[in-house]
Amino acid sequence: MHHHPFRRARGLLILLMAALAPVAALPGAAQEPVPTPSLSPTPVIPIPPPVEPLEDDDAIQNILLLGADTSASKLARTDVLIVVSINRRAGSVALWHVPRDLFVYIPGATMDRVNVVYQLGAADGGGAPGAFRLLQETFLYNFGLPIDHYALVNFTDFQTIISWLGGAGRQRGLRD
Repeated sequence: MHHHPFRRARGLLILLMAALAPVAALPGAAQEPVPTPSLSPTPVIPIPPPVEPLEDDDAIQNILLLGADTSASKLARTDVLIVVSINRRAGSVALWHVPRDLFVYIPGATMDRVNVVYQLGAADGGGAPGAFRLLQETFLYNFGLPIDHYALVNFTDFQTIISWLGGAGRQRGLRD
């Protein structure tokens, strides 16, 4: 007796659904959304060794500028990360835009994107001080770069800053 392949596949699907139905009915089987990233104990790639710290120089200050992805900055991901390095001795300023999806080792956690470090540090009652501390540890471990200060703005903060500066203004073409 020869069965049509579609009937066989449909029969296997019905059998699989019947087998899984009791599992879905168990208490706690429904998945709740997780507000912060989960820390996997097993990284998807090996954890790299720490980078040798850069020379510590009092004339250089490193400031991390962060742009949050929410209007409530409390547990936000930082989708904009810019390191501003001010060298008072040389009279220079250097900027480094850190790609938000850069995979880094988050000390005490695992490998993940750099844009979740603030969120992880702020979680579990760490707040802004815990977030900054974890950012400092992450930048020192992965880049050898000490971070002295930081500033965090969300979209609402950004709009306020633009207003304080007199608004966005009118864009002009090449002929204006």
